[in-house]
Formats: sequence, structure tokens, C-alpha cells
Amino acid sequence: MLRTRASFRKVGAFFNGINKGLKKGARIVRKQTNSNAAARTPKRIVSEDTTMEQWMPALSGISQKLAGPSGNNGLSVAIPKMFASGLKLSVVAVLTQDQTKGFVINLGWDKKELLLQESHLSVLGRLAGWIIKQRDETVAVSDLGLEKEEWLRELAEKYEVRSLMGTSFEPFVVLGMGEDSREFTKEEEQVFGCLARLSGLAVEKIRRGKEHEQISRELETQRIIERVIEALNEITRIVGSALDLKEVLESIVKVVLQATGGDACLLYLYDDEKDELRLKASNTRDPGVMERIKLKIGEGITGWVAREKKPVAIGSNASQDPRFKFFHELPEDRYQAFLSVPMIHQGKFVGVINVQHQYPYQHSQYEIALLSVVAQQVGGVILNARLHELLETRKVTERAKGILMKEKGIGEAEAFRLIQREAMNSRRPMREIAQAIIIAAEIREAK
Repeated sequence: MLRTRASFRKVGAFFNGINKGLKKGARIVRKQTNSNAAARTPKRIVSEDTTMEQWMPALSGISQKLAGPSGNNGLSVAIPKMFASGLKLSVVAVLTQDQTKGFVINLGWDKKELLLQESHLSVLGRLAGWIIKQRDETVAVSDLGLEKEEWLRELAEKYEVRSLMGTSFEPFVVLGMGEDSREFTKEEEQVFGCLARLSGLAVEKIRRGKEHEQISRELETQRIIERVIEALNEITRIVGSALDLKEVLESIVKVVLQATGGDACLLYLYDDEKDELRLKASNTRDPGVMERIKLKIGEGITGWVAREKKPVAIGSNASQDPRFKFFHELPEDRYQAFLSVPMIHQGKFVGVINVQHQYPYQHSQYEIALLSVVAQQVGGVILNARLHELLETRKVTERAKGILMKEKGIGEAEAFRLIQREAMNSRRPMREIAQAIIIAAEIREAK
């Protein structure tokens, strides 16, 4: 690609050099022709000096465009328009012949937007074929309305064009048409041929730019795949090394951010007893704030994803979506891009993963699909961690109940209610209250 770009710069420099020489030649021509300007006044011809002043900027402008970066960058419109302005043409078209489709338009500009439509491609194709058959370096027709072929006269009438220039060189055919009849000078024919070849280079440049974009997309896709593979490997490691739910959730947030390149990740878990979603992990929020964030099924974008079991991707202005629910405690709600994916493992709904980007970001279908795979695996990890937490909570609670029953002389049901009441009053998990009872008893025994 660097070699290609360098070659286009050389082309631009080459034609810029020609421009300087032509400008110098134009000054000489002016001096030589001032004395006998009245003697040469062909019909409907712009003076030679004025013609040079028109087409030299076009030649220079196209050369500079070709010397610029690869890709389209407006070339498909700018070049034929400069081409047309340089020679006072109303239509410019660069065509190539396709074995299956016939002639196709690569570049084009039409002042009245009559000819360069898909429905009129057969007319341009016939005209291109006619140019090829002439076997001249440049075909110049002063008035199509006076030609012997009836179809050329009909073309002139129907599409409001009279004069024509055309040239062909593998694999291109270049057409230029004007609204008025005119006699083209030799200089104009030469300039047309030069501009035509530059336009052919522009088509190649655009094509190479598209190939480069395709390669870039493929590389980006490969990077996404690599990030997701790393994420899945990390999830496998989490399963083997940690079963504490809080630790698992914090690790998953890190993994998802690494896989997506997002600025924020929020994990909502489904509480099937209360039929609601609770924010349980985030890379930006403290536990106190997270405990207050709850959503009903169907509420907000997250609740919609939970209800429909489908991902949602919004590239910009996510807060303007009618489904959006704003939380003042979450600055992330002001972020631009929003990707929400349900966590489902073996048919069981586990929760929702939200990934947010601070600035606009278009998620590809490939990214959404791959994140959904990660979410599925994450769902399994969370279910295992929840099961482990439930078993551990039961063990710790049973031990704490035994301590209360012994110390206070109460029954099992009353001991359980005490632990439950304290958990509700302090807004802490029963497991933490039970652990606190056990630690306090161990301290007393140690004394």
C-alpha cells in the first residue's frame, strides 16, 4: 500500500511539472497570438488562452487529489466534476466493461442528472461501444444532432447534449459531452486524453482504497476474535480459581471490558423471587450506589433486553432512545454508545451485561454476536458461583444459629429470625451477619 501511495504521488508530481511547463507555454502563446487574434475566429471556440486557463486548474487539482491518501475521499465526485469544468462539459463518465453486466460507471458527473442513472446505462454502454469502434485516440463530435446515425441524433435530443469527446484505453472508456455544439481544438483533444487517463488512475486508486478498507476490516475482525478468545480463556481461569460471587462478578467486568474496549461495564443479575434486575457489579460504581439500582423487567433498555432476551446496540445518543431509563447515580448514563446483551445459560435467564462507550461507537454484528457468546459463558460461571454462595451461606447460617441457640437459649426458628431481621435492618447479606456472629463468639472464647 505504501508503494501504491508513493506511485500516485509521483504521478501527481509528474503532472504538476507538466502544468508548470504548460503555463509557461501559455504565456508564449499569448505573445505570439495577440497580433493575429482577429484572423483566427473559428465558430463557437473559446480562445486558446482562455481554454488553458480553464483546464490547467483541473489538471492540477486532479493531480493533487491523486497524490493524496488512498481511498475514495470524495474522488468519485470531485474528479469528474473538475474534469467537466476544465473543458466546459456537462457530462463526464468513466466506464469499464464487465463480462456479465456489460458497461458499468466507475466515475461520473452529470450537470442535469439525466444520463448517469442506472436506467440509462444501456445508452452510455452503446455510446462507449461506438467510441471503441472508432479506433481513434480521441473521438470528437461537434454536433451529435447532425450525425448520420439516428440513435446519436435521438440521444442529443433526449438528453440535451450536442458535442461529444470520447477515448478508450484498457480497461476504460471515457466520455465527455457538452450542452452546445462546438468545434474542439487539438489542444482540447489532447487535454481530454490526459484528463481521461488521470480519471482512470483515480478509479484504480479508489479500488485499491476499498481493498485496503477490506483488509482493515478483516484485521479488526481478527482482533475482535482474539480478544474474545482471551476473554473465554480468562473465564475458564475464573471458574477454576474463584467461586466467591462478588469476586467472580468483579473479574467478569474486567474480562468484558478487555474484550469490548468499552469505557464502562455494568452487570445486572436477575432476582427471580422479586422478578427484578439488580446492579451487582461495575467498574465505576461503589457497592452503596449499586445496592440502590433496581429495574423491573421491561423497564429501561436493560429491562427490555431482559424481557425480550435480545441484544440492543445503540451507536450514539443512547439516552435519547425511548426505552432509556436515567439514573442520577450513574454518570455512565450520559455516555453515547450502549450495548446490552442478555446472559442466558442452558435456557435459564441469569441477567444482563451492559457495555457503554463514552463517545459514539458503532458495534458491528460480529461484535454483538461474539459478546453474546461471552455472555452465555459468563451466565454459567455466575450460576455456579451463586450455587456455591448459597451452599456456603447455609453452612455459615447453620453455625451462627447454633451459637445463638446455645447462648440465648432459644429455638432454631427464633435464631434464624434474629439473623434475618438483623440482615434486613443493616441491609447486609445474611451470610455477613452469620459470619459476624461466628467471629464474635470466637473472640469471646479466646478471652
